[in-house]
Amino acid sequence: MKKISTLFLAFILTIVTSSCVTGGGKEKAASNPPPPPPEEQAPAPDGTGSSAPTEGSGAVDIDKLPKKKGYPYGIKTSTTGLVKSPYAPDKELVDVSRFQSGNFVRCPHTGKIFVVP
Repeated sequence: MKKISTLFLAFILTIVTSSCVTGGGKEKAASNPPPPPPEEQAPAPDGTGSSAPTEGSGAVDIDKLPKKKGYPYGIKTSTTGLVKSPYAPDKELVDVSRFQSGNFVRCPHTGKIFVVP
């Protein structure tokens, strides 16, 4: 009788353990599929290696960017990263610390574009 109960207990324990491992793994795999691989852009037909940006990609077509010619530069101050807007020099300083020199920024006071000095 003791052999039967020990074998029975071992059998039940094996079934319970194997069902927990396989059942839990299947549910987890189904609920969290692996992320799709990143999409690669095909090279442009002109051979430059860049293609036209797609809508929603965050890329900006270079031809649509404003030209620096005709846009005023911000006025440098003694504080690094802060400039005076050329459109509103008497207003608060504009924080351009996140931008490199030559980038376009929008004046928060007037909404007009100027170039970071």
